[in-house]
Order: sequence, then structure tokens, then C-alpha cells
Amino acid sequence: MKRLMAAMMFAALATASAAQAQYSVGALYNKLTLGPTDDNPCTRTWYDPELYTMPNGDLRFIAQGGAPNACMSQPWDSIFGATRASAGGAWTTPGYSYTTHQTDCPTLFGQYTRCNYNSNNSIGAPISSPSVIRLPNSNSASGWRYFMAFPGGNADYIEGRIYWAYSDDGQSWTVYNWNATEVWKAIITAKYTRNASQPSSDYSCAAPSGFGQLQIAYENGLIYIYGMYYHSNGSLSPLIYRFDYSSAHPFGFGPSVRQIYFLGSWQSHSGNLVWNYDKDVNGNQLPVDSFNGVADPVLVPNGSLDSTGYGFGAGDLKYGNGKWVHVRAFGPHVYVQTATSLTDPTTGNASSWSAESIIDYTNVRNAYPATNEGFSPGLWYGNLGTGNHWWIFIPVNWENPLCGDGGGAEGNAIVPAILCTPDAPC
Repeated sequence: MKRLMAAMMFAALATASAAQAQYSVGALYNKLTLGPTDDNPCTRTWYDPELYTMPNGDLRFIAQGGAPNACMSQPWDSIFGATRASAGGAWTTPGYSYTTHQTDCPTLFGQYTRCNYNSNNSIGAPISSPSVIRLPNSNSASGWRYFMAFPGGNADYIEGRIYWAYSDDGQSWTVYNWNATEVWKAIITAKYTRNASQPSSDYSCAAPSGFGQLQIAYENGLIYIYGMYYHSNGSLSPLIYRFDYSSAHPFGFGPSVRQIYFLGSWQSHSGNLVWNYDKDVNGNQLPVDSFNGVADPVLVPNGSLDSTGYGFGAGDLKYGNGKWVHVRAFGPHVYVQTATSLTDPTTGNASSWSAESIIDYTNVRNAYPATNEGFSPGLWYGNLGTGNHWWIFIPVNWENPLCGDGGGAEGNAIVPAILCTPDAPC
């Protein structure tokens, strides 16, 4: 199982309050496992869940993870899903064969060809950190269209690129592949990697490199992508990218806006990232692409892409009960912050985001002492039979803390729990 290195490497980019937590994990519900509880848990894991409502009102999550399954000969990280029926509240998780010891096929697995990975259906490639939004769409039979961003590579053992997919039923996904050279077409990627003609670019097929975890959100006609770019020299670049939504386009791409937040303003950007270290053999800056006739800026690593205030890293971002709530895992804690809107950072305010505070995980630690809090939970707001609450879906190491390298990436289940908040206390 590929270890989730990226979740452990994020720098603390927002001030966290260690004051008494106003957010805490309340009642825990039954754990959801990727396979049976009486088999070897070290061979199966899932984490970083993403919650959304299905067209029929059922609740679904998809999560990064891996297990021996009928579609892949290698246990690369893929996306597996579970569904909670709105009538009765029963969960359906991937099936399992006691004869073959295989789990059902993933919801989605890697179909790009790059480095040591290829698109062969029996091999696949690692993908990670799914993030989903649901938007009205008259071209969908359900009236909704779901859009998902996810990295291929996870900035782990292969450079990450951001891919995009849509679904009308919330379960089967079509990945963007227009003019693709690797089966899928990345919507955000580094334009250059190091070779003889560009000797100072990032190394290809190096770790870390490219994108790790993502969050996406929709507000006022714009889709936002929050992510972190890993440079092969170890530096990190927070990134916010946005584009306009069009229901007329099958993948939701509008015609007018492609922008990156850079050096204090939104700037037109094609999605093909060019850094100031991308140089040719003579030391000249390599050329940029453009969008709608406007040339992309040459980007500078580290904080130049940061919008101050948003805690980048492995986490989730959801709207409910009149505000945005953002959680992220870093080190020994999970942090939370809120905002009333995704305020344009060019307004002059430092940020609309509150300072981060630590979520009290006491109930989780008591029930699952081996749990590593460095794996990000998912969020959802609504009624699951006990009234409207914020809910948090927590990866827990539920049996053996010594799986793999002991870092907690293997053997994770996902536990739904009520998130007690100041506006919706338990």
C-alpha cells in the first residue's frame, strides 16, 4: 500500500489556536470498513472521504484507499465508495469475496500513463484525494451534475497532476480526456519537467513533486480549486485556481474565467504552470501558455500563491448552516476554521477565514487508541436521523497499529460522528 506521504508534509501555513476547543467530536457511529472485519485489515484501507448527496437523497462518500480487488493486480491507491440509504439509514460498502479475498472494483482507478505506471486495466495507477461538488444541470437526467477533482500521483512516488471528471448519478464517472497524451487530460499541471532541453525544471517521476490533496468549492458562478504544489527541492506552493461554471459544457467549463491567485491578485491562467526555475540550457526562461489571448504569469515558488488565512493541506471544505467550514489534518491534530463566503482575497482584507482551532478528538482516541490523526476527515451538514448537525467522517486505525511502516496509512476504517460546533452544539 502506498503511504500517504503528502498528508504528513504540509507546513503550518495558518495560525492555529490551542485554546480550549469549541469544536469536538461527539457521538461515534459504527465503523465502515473496506472489506470484512474478520480478515486482515492491513491489506485494506480508505481515508480522506468526500461526502455528497445522491439524486435520490441517499448520502454517499468516496475515499482514497486500496484493497485487493477484481480490477487491479496492484494495490495502488484508488477511489472506493459507500452509500447510506435515505430510507432506513443502512450503509452499503464494497462487497467482498471470501473465496478470492478480493473487494469489489473501485469506483475509479488510475488510467493515466506516466513514469512507471500505465493505463493497463490490470495495473492502473495511484490516484488520491477526491473532492466533489454537485451543481444544477439541465443536461443531466437527474437535474444534477457532479464534478470531481483528484490528483494522479498524490505527490508521493510520482508527480501529481489535477484531473477532472463528471457524473450524473454520483457513482459512475467520466474523466476529462480531450486531446490527452496520457489517456486522461490534466486540467492543472506543470508545463515542464527536467530533461536535456530544460535542465533546471522539476525532476520528472520524482518524489515529492506536483499536487497532493485538494478541495474544491462552488460560489457565485465560480468553481474554486484549493491545493498545494510540491517542488522537488522540498518547497511548497499553496494554490487557488478558479474558473467559471457553464452547464452547457459537459465538464462544466465556462468560456470566460481561468485564473490563479498570484502576488495579491487574480491573474489569467491556462492551468499549465510555468515556474521561474523552468530554464533552457542557456538559462533563459521557458515560454508560458495563455488563456483567451492573455499570457500566463511566470510563477514563483513558496508563498507567492497564498491567499493568507486558508489552512492548506489534507482536508475538506463544505457549506452548511450559513457558512463554510474547512477542516485539515496536520501533525497530531485536526484543525477547523470557518468563513461566511469564499471572499475574493483581492478585496484588501487579510482573509475571510477565521483562525484555526483544534478539534477535540478525545472520543476518537478513547475508542480507537491507534488512530493517526494525520489522515483527514470528511464533512457533511444535514439530518441523518438525529436532526441537522455537522457530521465528520473520520479515518481510524481500527485493529492493528503496526501495519506496513506503522505510519497509519494501512488498516483504516471510516467512522461517522457528530461534529459538535458553536452554532450546532451536541
